[in-house]
Parts: sequence; structure tokens; C-alpha cells
Amino acid sequence: MILNKKYKRRIILLNLFVIVFTGLLLSSVNVKATRTYAPGVCGTPPTVDPWGPNNDWEFKPHLSAPWPFWWCTDGIYTDTLYGYEIFLPGPIHAYHFDPLSVYVKENNIIIDQVIAWEPVFYIESKSWYSHELKVDSSSSNEFKAEFKAGISSLSGGCSIYGGYSRTTSNKYTSGWTETVDSGHWKVIYLRMVYLRVHGTAKFWNNEIRTYDAVILEDVDFGNRFVTSDTLGDTKELPEFTIEYYDNDGDGQPDKFYYLGTTYFEYDQVKSTTNYCEIKLKVSNKYFNLNGEAKFTETSGSGITIRHSFQGTLPSSKYFNLKMNNYFTLNLEVHSTGGGGGGCPILSVHDGEGYYDEGLLDIHDPNGIDQITTHSLRIIPEPINNRYLLRLTEHPITTSHLDKVEFFGRLPDGELVLLSLKSATHSSLGNVKQMLKSSDDIRVDILGADHNDGISQHIDLEFETLKDQNFVGFEFVIEGHNYIIK
Repeated sequence: MILNKKYKRRIILLNLFVIVFTGLLLSSVNVKATRTYAPGVCGTPPTVDPWGPNNDWEFKPHLSAPWPFWWCTDGIYTDTLYGYEIFLPGPIHAYHFDPLSVYVKENNIIIDQVIAWEPVFYIESKSWYSHELKVDSSSSNEFKAEFKAGISSLSGGCSIYGGYSRTTSNKYTSGWTETVDSGHWKVIYLRMVYLRVHGTAKFWNNEIRTYDAVILEDVDFGNRFVTSDTLGDTKELPEFTIEYYDNDGDGQPDKFYYLGTTYFEYDQVKSTTNYCEIKLKVSNKYFNLNGEAKFTETSGSGITIRHSFQGTLPSSKYFNLKMNNYFTLNLEVHSTGGGGGGCPILSVHDGEGYYDEGLLDIHDPNGIDQITTHSLRIIPEPINNRYLLRLTEHPITTSHLDKVEFFGRLPDGELVLLSLKSATHSSLGNVKQMLKSSDDIRVDILGADHNDGISQHIDLEFETLKDQNFVGFEFVIEGHNYIIK
């Protein structure tokens, strides 16, 4: 077949287009897409949906005194679409002297629906175990309708009664699972909806007030966003206070010496029942007609959160359960000190006295300094803006200490180095300068077997700023000892 020049030109252009498009497609394989975060994650601005001024607001005074006084005290109440009530403080108002229509002369209040993904779960693991988090949410609804009717003669000679009932039930469940292992971590964000009310209002006395109130309207456990260290994402930790599992009520964290497959579960179910009952009776001179109807609605919702840990606990170790809230739970591993070196013993002052944290393992048979970081289980209470710690040597060992440091952890995860203000040795006195830097100058601390039956100790004081909010603490010690217990 012979093609004219017009068709030849079209075929050439088509082939060129195919070649160029294929080349672009192949070259794009190695192009890494830019990662975008959900609103509110790692500094990304949240999504704001403005509903406009005066949207679904019914302003009315709050009557704090009943009739005949009708006295309104500093404020107005209003309900949102979701049944949440917000109180906006205003001037005192005598209701019976100033009509309701002029209570608010000018309203410039704006309602915003703010959607953001907030960090709720932080799960972590070490190289010897895996940590699985499973979240299941459920909702149910049951509607029951019951009808009864009857007719009876006034003479009592004849009566007919009957009834009918029907129940409709629905149940919905959803869930998800996240797992970390090999020393990784994940932060799980949940979709939250806030209502923000802001703007100005002009009251009956011409006073103008400015408002800015925010309430949490909804948490969606099924809608999540996950960041992980494997992707190089920023770690934005939830804000909460660290607590520890205490099952026996002694005020001290429980110790666990076996891991295997261990799980801990949080379960909560909420149920609400509403009903409406109607009764009807119609009579004439011959008969009575009776009828009843009852409608019952029961709705429920629940959340189950399960943390599972699987692995083998290394020898001479134990762990505590570190709880940040009902939902976030991680392991905190410590050395038992049995058969593996260790020492000295760290104690923390909680405002009333010193309590033992445990042994700090700096054993090395070759006399090489070891650096050990210990996360405090006991939260210290500052005295005169200073945290008090104590290092006491185990009775049968001797340690050679080079440097100590103490860090406070802020809610965003940042560590703040606290200044060492004093270090007092029970026998040598002031040793602060010897413990401030990593060098060849060390402080010896002797156990009872090497010091006439009395173990030596060092009292440490670290300075903190007044009212500084720390959610955790890290103690770092550098040094060594030769003796294995």
C-alpha cells in the first residue's frame, strides 16, 4: 500500500508522540513524590470551614434567679447544631427591665468547624520485641415498637384484645491494626473536629465584648494518619503525663520478668435508652376502646484498644508498663542487676523522701567507660526549684564515675538539659566539677564491702525553671565498674 505525504506526516508525528510519552513515563519511575501531611500533622495548618456569622445561634440570657426577680448574670447561652452548649460571658442584665429583644444589639459571632489530625497514640519497640496496637470501634441501634388494643362492652359480656410488636436491630464494627518492631516507632493521629466560636457582640448597654472559645466536638477512631521513623517523618508526640502500671496499689511501678506474648486491653461501652409510651381510651354508652403504643430506642457505642507485645525478654532484665493515657502504653526496660554487673543504685526524691529507681548498668571488665541512659519511673518533685537525685553504690561493688547529666522532656518530646548545681559525696564532699565533663578524672564510690560496712553515696541537685512543665525525665551516667555481682 502506498501512503501519500499527508498520512506519512501523521504517522511520523504519532510515533514521535509515543516515543516522547514513553520516555517521560519511564523517567518518572525514579522521581520521589513529595509527601504531604494531613491537616494539623507536624505543623501543617488545620482545615477550617467557616459557617459564617450568626449561623444557627439563638442568643438568650441565662436566668440565674427565678421569678419574680428574673435576674440574668454575666452571660448568654447558646446551642450548636451538635447539642454542645457554649457559655459566652456578658454584662449583668435585669431581665424584667430590659426586654429580651435588645439584650444583644449587634452580633458578629462566627462559628468555624476546625478539622485536624491530633497525635493520640505513640507506640514503640526495641529490637527484641514487637508491639501491636489494635483498635476496634462499634456502634449499635435497636428500635422496638409495641402495640396493644382492645374493645370491651360496658356490660362485661364481650371483650377482644390483641397486640403486635417488632424489633429492628443494626450493628456496625470497624477496626485497624498497627505494628512496630526492630527498634522503630509510630505516631498515630486521629481525625478530630473542633468548634471554634469567635467574634464580637454588642450588648443592651452598648458594651462590646470579644470572644474566642473552642470545644471538641468529635473524635473519629476509624480515621487515622500514621507517621513512622522508617519514612523519616517528624515525631510529634501526644501531650500527656507519664504514669506507670501499679496493680498491687503500693504506689510503685509493677515489675515484669517474662514477656512471651503479653497483651493489655482497654474497653469501654456506652449505651443509651429512650422510650415513648402512648395510652388511649375511648368510651360511649355501649363499649370501651383501649389502645397502647410504646416505642423504645437503644443506641450504644464502644471502643476496644489492645496492646500486644511479643518477644523474649533478655536475661537480667525486667520491664515496667509505661502508660501515657488510657490508649498509649509502652514497655520500659531495666536491668535486674543479678549476675550482670550494674551499680550504682539511683534514687529519686518525690518531695517526701528518696525512692529507689533501680541499678544503673555500667559494668565493663576492661575498665572502659560505659554511658547508660535511664528513663525515670518516679516523677521527682522539685524542692526550691531543684530536683534531688542520689547515687548509692551496691554493697559488693565499686564504681568509677566520670560524668552525670539530667534531662527534662517537654510535651513535644524535646529534651532540656538541667544544670548540675551540686554533687556531694558522702565521704569526699563536693565533687561537682569532677562529674560535669567527660575526661580522665573520675569519682570513686565504694560499696559496703569495701568501706567498713557502709555504702558511699553522692547527692545530686539539678536546677529547673519555675513552673516548667516536664512530662518525663532522663538520667545519663558515664563511668564503669569491674566487679560482677
